[in-house]
Amino acid sequence: MRQYYYVGGMPAVVKDYCQNQSLKSVRDIQNQILSDYKKDFSKHVPKDILPKVNIV
Repeated sequence: MRQYYYVGGMPAVVKDYCQNQSLKSVRDIQNQILSDYKKDFSKHVPKDILPKVNIV
């Protein structure tokens, strides 16, 4: 159950974990996904509320 909480349910992360069993690799992919989301938000959210969205 602990591994599920850490790995989560994102398909790319689960696939990588199944193939490599590497929690470091999992964390790298999760961080990249979060970074990509932040970049995407900046395209669609008004600049005055962007800092609040990034906090969430």
